[in-house]
Amino acid sequence: MTIRDARPDEAGRIYAITRSAFLEYASDVPPPSALFETEAEVVKELAAGNHHALLAERDGKALGCVRYELDRRGLHFFRLAVLPSARRQGVAKALLARLEEVGRAHEKSRLWCHVRPKVSRNVALYESVGYALNGEDVMVRNGFVIPVGVMEKWL
Repeated sequence: MTIRDARPDEAGRIYAITRSAFLEYASDVPPPSALFETEAEVVKELAAGNHHALLAERDGKALGCVRYELDRRGLHFFRLAVLPSARRQGVAKALLARLEEVGRAHEKSRLWCHVRPKVSRNVALYESVGYALNGEDVMVRNGFVIPVGVMEKWL
């Protein structure tokens, strides 16, 4: 498996992987905002350089991706997505390990993301590689108040 920086012209692949991975949450109330994101929005964000993406591949086939941004607080990642057919093969952990490398290369000491605490397997994934649930936040989307946890890891 290789993990590499995604090019802006691969935004369509990033969008497709993300959508496929998040479809299992479509019946959540509210569904994740990833399902309302358009391919054009992903193209715009990556082309503008506001967000970056990593792509996991095996034999040229995309398996997963994650997007991130660097700011004064550290490296914030989001939309960690693994195709259902590639789950439980170390793809997410490989993407997280590469994020650590990116963080170190940019002299960031903190990696963090938001996670829905009720999705315990996602919390467990992050905890298995050294993240801790360190705080709570709320997001307001389409009139819904969504409790989210802040998972963080210090490098």
